[in-house]
Amino acid sequence: IFNPIKKYRNTISSMGRGILPEEKFREGTDELGRIGSALNSLIQGLKNLTTFSEEMGKGNFKSDFKPLSDGDTLGNSLIQLRENLRTATIEEEKRKREDERRNWSNHGIARFSEILREHTDDLDKLASKLISELVKYLGAQVGGLFLIRSGDNGEKEIVLVASYAYDRVKHLQKTIQVGEGLVGRCVQEGNTIFLTDIPEDYIRIKSGLGEDNPRCLLIVPLRLNEEITGVIEIATLEVFEEFQIEFIERIGTSIASSISAAFAEELKNTRT
Repeated sequence: IFNPIKKYRNTISSMGRGILPEEKFREGTDELGRIGSALNSLIQGLKNLTTFSEEMGKGNFKSDFKPLSDGDTLGNSLIQLRENLRTATIEEEKRKREDERRNWSNHGIARFSEILREHTDDLDKLASKLISELVKYLGAQVGGLFLIRSGDNGEKEIVLVASYAYDRVKHLQKTIQVGEGLVGRCVQEGNTIFLTDIPEDYIRIKSGLGEDNPRCLLIVPLRLNEEITGVIEIATLEVFEEFQIEFIERIGTSIASSISAAFAEELKNTRT
């Protein structure tokens, strides 16, 4: 009796110093066997707690762990700690994403403000530079810039003034009537159109791998003093996120203002 009790005492003393034994104790139906069984259960529980803590330290908040019982103070405390750490990690990742998106938008606004300042005296260069840089900045594939002009009959027409697709100008329908198609509807209603279910054969995206239907189509009206002066249409193989749509809408007024100024300057030079 004395030798097993001495072994139990030494083991418990070591556990008090944070040292967990590797060997298992004899289990049985007698009193010493029951003590050995209880010690084995305690040691295994502490080992599980150690593994659980190590996984949390690695950032793994999905590791499987169950408290020894409803009254397991340490186990339940660690589970609560895991939930707190998981929430904090999610919030931190969310904050980082928001910061990245904010920086992306601010950088884009500065970049396109510079483009708008550089080409105020040449409408064609301004329109071409705008649509090509916008498509690239968004990681899209195809884009078109449409402006509203007066036709021969005095009626308003939507005219394609610049387009971009994989570093080459893409031939698109040059003139659209107000209310015609998606671009015409955007002008007529004055609202952004965002589609992830694109009409069949509406537009095709060409690449070195062939042709694909876009997964996302975005048409944003260019508004100046509550008047629609043009439209930006962009198609992409990826779906735009909300912050990207808001970015295009945000710079739309600046684009409308600069293009109107460039057009007025062009008319002035033509008359002169």
